[in-house]
Amino acid sequence: MATDPLDRQAKLVDMQLKILDGIAKFNKAAAETERIQAETMGIVIANAVKAKIANQLEIAVKTLNKHRRELEEEQERIAADKKKTSIFISGFKPQSLMALGATFSAFNRGLSRLDGESVASFFEVEVGATHRSPANFVAVASSVTVEAAPDEVENLGLLMDWISGSGVFFKKAKPAHMLLLKSFGLLTKGLDARLKELAEKEAKLGQASMQEIESLAKLAGVPAAGVKSPAGGG
Repeated sequence: MATDPLDRQAKLVDMQLKILDGIAKFNKAAAETERIQAETMGIVIANAVKAKIANQLEIAVKTLNKHRRELEEEQERIAADKKKTSIFISGFKPQSLMALGATFSAFNRGLSRLDGESVASFFEVEVGATHRSPANFVAVASSVTVEAAPDEVENLGLLMDWISGSGVFFKKAKPAHMLLLKSFGLLTKGLDARLKELAEKEAKLGQASMQEIESLAKLAGVPAAGVKSPAGGG
């Protein structure tokens, strides 16, 4: 079964939201511990420390809530793009040239969310005469004539560009389409590695130290202000 890059991107956002929830719990627990410790201090100092704790927690909560909204919006965009690009997997041609353009726009947005090394390895996949022949393509509109891709289309990146601008699409299960399906996994190598690392760290979040929480937040793309600083700090 072909790997869908957008499916992996959706899983990444799910993991980021899960980590965000874990950081919110960490902040709340840390604040409560600090409030209990403050009770052992003099009234004036205790009140000042409690006020600082409350202010820090408010900043962290606002930061996390804002980031949550951004992630949820990204989740919606990925879901919409996934619906458009699913035809790369199914091999069903777009209904119109406009739909073809929308499909490639969604695909390119997906590429922009990936690391350069993974995208490069996908683009560099060699394309031969078997993949360039007219038998690999179907016209999206009656006004389009199906022709062979030019000889200079020598890799998958160039083939994708040529298809997006030629008004044709992959013919299901033909050599070019099969090459595309087999190559999709190259796009998710970096993302898969990041997902694995995040999952391993998220599983230990309940026992994480302050330093580990800050490191995880950075790895997950959570703003630094989303992690409550110790009240005794600056």
